[in-house]
Amino acid sequence: MLFRSICSQLGITATGQTIPGDYVNSRVTVSWSGLQLTNTTYSVQLYNGSGAPYGSPSPPLPSTVTSWQSPPVPGNVPYYATITVCQNSSSFGIKCAPACSSGYVTPPVTPTPPVFPTP
Repeated sequence: MLFRSICSQLGITATGQTIPGDYVNSRVTVSWSGLQLTNTTYSVQLYNGSGAPYGSPSPPLPSTVTSWQSPPVPGNVPYYATITVCQNSSSFGIKCAPACSSGYVTPPVTPTPPVFPTP
């Protein structure tokens, strides 16, 4: 497998979305271009703004998958994601490229809940 310049080929983007009705949490969606390589998997890890891993990495995603959505994360906090690409070959086993990073995204939260009149 040719791992040179794999990050530029992936074209990783991260976007943040509100969770309707949730006034604290949001989601991060990470998207990338498929590499069209056989026996390839992707693994996504989310990091907070200080560079600490947030949650667990995704399970290995098959080469046909080109996006991943995080579980709920605190909104209005910066995050970035890394994607690790691995290929399994009968000749050389499993080889993984160095992780590729997305840019930072700060997902919003749903605006303030409506105020209900007091009975």
